[in-house]
Amino acid sequence: MCLKINPTIDVKVIQIDMGCPRDVLEFAEEYQDTVDILINNAGISQRDEFVNVCFGVAENMMNVNTLSPIAMIKGILPRMVERRSG
Repeated sequence: MCLKINPTIDVKVIQIDMGCPRDVLEFAEEYQDTVDILINNAGISQRDEFVNVCFGVAENMMNVNTLSPIAMIKGILPRMVERRSG
């Protein structure tokens, strides 16, 4: 989806499944040259006592809340630093 907020600025919103950090890293590396601003907004939670949460749910929460945002930053940031912009 592209948004036209200002005629001189192109905004592109991209949705990605944050449940798989390796896919997120590959995605970020593929698009690193086109990203000027990264809004890394992901998060999920579980509404139950920790003792009742199965390991798979806890693992997915860690992937979405922690590992995938780190993967996104690791894929995007090096190019921003290199070009001194972003």
